[in-house]
Amino acid sequence: MPIFRLKIQIHFETAIFFSLFLELGEVWHGLMQAAGASRKVFEFIDRPPRLENTGTYAPDSMTGKIEFRHVAFSYPIRPDLPIMEDLTFTVEPGEVVALVGPSGGGKSSCIAMLEHFYEPTSGEVLIFLNIFWMDVF
Repeated sequence: MPIFRLKIQIHFETAIFFSLFLELGEVWHGLMQAAGASRKVFEFIDRPPRLENTGTYAPDSMTGKIEFRHVAFSYPIRPDLPIMEDLTFTVEPGEVVALVGPSGGGKSSCIAMLEHFYEPTSGEVLIFLNIFWMDVF
């Protein structure tokens, strides 16, 4: 093998070795980023709940009316931005109701409060009685 060809072969193999080494570094960096992100996810999952629930209340049926009385609501992360103010309505048993409005108008927030994911800033959300005074789960 001529010396020139041997030099080219050595340069080629060195380039391949170092490119693989650099790629391994990039893969390692990606794995470390994923580990950091997953740590944040698990911290979020393991955080203590803000609302206490003992899981003792389970109604036999849902035949009562639903009532929102003078409900005001802002999300905890944006308390300065009211989603709704002085919302009052009643849904009688068997009645079909549609929540209609623009994006950001509070339709999903009404359902979230009904499901006890959030508490109203003021006012009451009632199913038979005030759901925020009893254990719902």
